[in-house]
Amino acid sequence: MTRRWWGIVAAVVVLAAAVIGWQMHTSSASPAPLVDVPVTGARLTWDAGSNSSLPKVTTTVGASDASRVASLINATQPMGEGPYSCPMDDGSAVEAVFEASSGASQAVRVGLTGCAGPEGRFMGDALAAELHTLAPSGYYSQAG
Repeated sequence: MTRRWWGIVAAVVVLAAAVIGWQMHTSSASPAPLVDVPVTGARLTWDAGSNSSLPKVTTTVGASDASRVASLINATQPMGEGPYSCPMDDGSAVEAVFEASSGASQAVRVGLTGCAGPEGRFMGDALAAELHTLAPSGYYSQAG
């Protein structure tokens, strides 16, 4: 075979590997939910991070906002294996404690900078937008 044919064969092999990899990525099972209690409300403790002098602030949200945040947290995708570099992480976060009618509660910490999102998961645009609307002024300045 000529070099031209080897180039075409190599391109087809790379394309096939990319398609197979994408199909495996998109067909993987949904990750386990981080919030698995029936949500009736939540306490959100906001930490502006190390680059701010703002104190931690706790706010509360009702059932509809808490359910929406819980659903968006559960919809986040895992980061996967391997090392990650998280530049610009100043420690800003929100600790969401979800309450259930049974009295049970479940906490999830969501980083707001660097590798933002619940631990081991990517943030997701919808979750970032929702947290931005719920945050007290100055506590989530990195959001759009």
